[in-house]
Amino acid sequence: MNSSVSANYCLATVTTKSFIMGTAVLIDSFLEHNVWFDGDIIVIADIQELEQQEIDILSGFKRVKLVDVSSELRGNVRDLESVNSSLIGKAARFFSLESFNLRGYEKVLFCDSDMLFVGTVEPLFKSERPLLCCGDGAYYQGKNRNKRSFSPCVPKVPSEEISNTFNAGFMLIDQSLITRTIFQSLVDMTTHAYWEDETILHTDQRILNLFFAGQQTIIPAVYNYLLTHQNSINAADPTVLENIKVFHFNGPAKPWLLERSMGAVNDNSLQLRAYIRWHQQYEKLLTKKHLESIAKNLSPN
Repeated sequence: MNSSVSANYCLATVTTKSFIMGTAVLIDSFLEHNVWFDGDIIVIADIQELEQQEIDILSGFKRVKLVDVSSELRGNVRDLESVNSSLIGKAARFFSLESFNLRGYEKVLFCDSDMLFVGTVEPLFKSERPLLCCGDGAYYQGKNRNKRSFSPCVPKVPSEEISNTFNAGFMLIDQSLITRTIFQSLVDMTTHAYWEDETILHTDQRILNLFFAGQQTIIPAVYNYLLTHQNSINAADPTVLENIKVFHFNGPAKPWLLERSMGAVNDNSLQLRAYIRWHQQYEKLLTKKHLESIAKNLSPN
């Protein structure tokens, strides 16, 4: 795919102070395994909470643009903490909704910052489907989700359930869904009326599954391999391990949190493999930044 085409594509992610290293490795691994890509890289954040050093880390990548969260969405999710205590500290999880406000791109690939690319995703960009995504835990267990609580359930009452639910950490979004009207509708779902039940634990994933129910196309788990659901994924598709493109460290044991990582890999060889790959990517990124710094210092200008 030539650059004149891919330049109208966008990779988007969300970062916070505690996810900066994850974001950097996500971007670096994506660029390494998707050399065809020549589009923008959008990092969505509550920029006022980032220090300059953290901003500089992200700005070190070519074509990276930092986009501040819209004031209405920021205000809404902060207010939700006073309504639903289970949402305290989870405001940034709603920021993925900003992906549907990135107008001007033919396609936007949204990825969580706790992902690692180990293969290309170029074939997906040839699809004409409006929303490509991978299943969530309930999907791989053969379950639906209750529309109100979003809890997994055995399929029984279709009118009260959502089927083919997806994980919001990897979404390839067509421009037909990136409109002012759709974005406003998503923001409207971050108001009190939708979140008064404190048993509701999901955030952006609940909103997106409710709003786009029936519009999503579920693609193979190789594009969003959820490490906390590996047993269910492997049971649903025993061949998935042969062709993983993206690892998703979707549990609390992020690779850059060393104490948690140690516990996650104790008796799990796949987790060990994934964590090692992440740290190898981080090592390569450190080396590149080091060499770039040396070259800059040696430059006469």
